[in-house]
Amino acid sequence: MSSQGDSLTPGSRIHFGTLEQQAFLNAKRKRDEEEGEEAKGSDKGVALEDLTADDLDDEQTYDISEASAASKESQRAMLAELERRRLARTLAVPTADSDVKAKLRELGEPICLFGEDAADRRSRLRYVMSLRAVRSEEESGKLLEAGL
Repeated sequence: MSSQGDSLTPGSRIHFGTLEQQAFLNAKRKRDEEEGEEAKGSDKGVALEDLTADDLDDEQTYDISEASAASKESQRAMLAELERRRLARTLAVPTADSDVKAKLRELGEPICLFGEDAADRRSRLRYVMSLRAVRSEEESGKLLEAGL
């Protein structure tokens, strides 16, 4: 089944898989040799595929664009709102309408808005309580950062 050219000789190499990586490295070495010393002083830039993790400087900082900063701020606001909603679901809110009105009165909120029914009042109470809880957490976090 095997012909004369297919037999292995001592010292020959067997490559498993693709040889693209080896071909790329050989081409890169050849290009570097051709460019010689003049490439070291030039400001040509580096191809993306030539970069490795060792080439990246950990201490280097980059400025982000205004659009990216705005997007990041928008994301932060959305995450804060989701966190507030999660917190609101865990709050214990009274179910009796008279208790809801009393709690709203205690918090300094109007007990009834125009067109609001008992379920809407309870939802508003839950919203107000979650806002106050988030504000108190933020203030306590700021106090801890300040060392008070």
